[in-house]
Amino acid sequence: MAEFSTAAPLALPKAEIMGHPRGIFVLFMAEMWERFSYYGMRALLIFYLTQHFAFPDVASTQYYGAYTSLVFAFSILGGFLADRAIGQWRSLRLGGLLILSGHVLLAVEGAMGAPNDLTRQIFFAALGLIIAGTGFFKPCASTMVGALYASGDHRRQTGFFIFYVGVNLGAALAALSVGYLGQAFGWSYGFGAAAVGMALGLLFLQLGQGDLAPFAMNAPSGNKSAGLTLLLALACTTLGWVLVQNPAIVGIALVAVVAGAFFVLGRYILREADATERRHLFAVIILFLGVSVYWSTFEQAGSSLNLFADRVVRMELLGMTFLSSQSQFFNPAFILLVTPVLALLWATLARLNREPSVGFKFSLGLGISSFAFFLLSVSIGFAGSEQRVGLEWLIGYFLFQTIAELCISPIGLSIMTQISPKKLSGLVMGLWLMGSSAGNYLGAQIATLTARADNSDLVVDTAAEAARYGQVFGYVAIYAAMAAIIFLGLSPTIRRLVAQR
Repeated sequence: MAEFSTAAPLALPKAEIMGHPRGIFVLFMAEMWERFSYYGMRALLIFYLTQHFAFPDVASTQYYGAYTSLVFAFSILGGFLADRAIGQWRSLRLGGLLILSGHVLLAVEGAMGAPNDLTRQIFFAALGLIIAGTGFFKPCASTMVGALYASGDHRRQTGFFIFYVGVNLGAALAALSVGYLGQAFGWSYGFGAAAVGMALGLLFLQLGQGDLAPFAMNAPSGNKSAGLTLLLALACTTLGWVLVQNPAIVGIALVAVVAGAFFVLGRYILREADATERRHLFAVIILFLGVSVYWSTFEQAGSSLNLFADRVVRMELLGMTFLSSQSQFFNPAFILLVTPVLALLWATLARLNREPSVGFKFSLGLGISSFAFFLLSVSIGFAGSEQRVGLEWLIGYFLFQTIAELCISPIGLSIMTQISPKKLSGLVMGLWLMGSSAGNYLGAQIATLTARADNSDLVVDTAAEAARYGQVFGYVAIYAAMAAIIFLGLSPTIRRLVAQR
């Protein structure tokens, strides 16, 4: 049975900066650069599919959705393997190396000229490496944030906000630099910049090993087999490579993975869990469903909203012109601005014993997401003669979507690490990230509703295209509003389930 190292409590008194464990700042830097690599590549991916490979919109959004959903789906597999086979610290470093290899391979493929069968397979192999690497890296990084704080430590939620700032600082830097390099100078420059980011993340992990490794869950019986680690990396990469180029079967695979995770949780509930753990695991399942719905709206950002920015939005503001991929900058930038304000608000309400419950925060986030899409739907009515809407509408969308995200993502992440049984910590974190996977897959199906006709010989009707985006965004607004109402009704139940006693 995997256990947390007993060295952690001895390290705490000597390992604090600004009132927090030093490890949180190591994870801040490592995650910042890992997310720099991920979001930088993500900002370019839909354009790479539609412009470099010339895939039709529907195929491009399906490949995009398959990739982004598998990135998070493999987190449940990676979390499970970290718990049961190789340990969290080994998994973290392995994941970073696989991600780095994937971005290097993308940069090589981008420099190989016109696409052909060989370069397409190189491209999908690169995606397979990133999928597998993120699966090993992401759940362990998030779980280790929680492991740095003792149960009941009031600093835990602030620690997750610090971690979340690192995530979004990396994403903001990536949107401005990786997207710009890829669209302005060539795909290889963008993908190469993403590779440099991941290399920096690995460097910070290595430098901060002493502040993190003692808190990591060990492999069973201290397993340190390099052969097993290599075999698991190869198997996961191959599986990712096969699945990402077959979007039609990804949905089936996701259902199977979620069913498998629920089976493990159900068996634990029936055989081992005490009353408190049972309540907590039921809360995990409900919050998983809520976050899946939320990410299906939010994750329009890299697919339909990126193409919306490219085709419908006038990318100019205050005399500055932006590239379409740089629209991805606004969400992480707003997170950096809004996070301290919202963290202060929650902390103040907590001191007054008036902080909203987790369920209410989920309902609030879904409602605000609904309003954000309502804004985009309305914006079409203000399109100019060229059927282009002002960039300020898209910025307004990202502002409200950011507030929605901060009501759901860091709050839910903190709760997952707080209520998950130690024996299943990696699996529960993988399931939480699986909510992003399910949301990405569902979001890709929504994005196909905005797609242009596959016949490239047709003249694009810009007015009809703008109207189609407005209609689909209106449907998304209604869908998110319905989910908000449901979670508002479930809020008292969720409050009882997540209670510590």
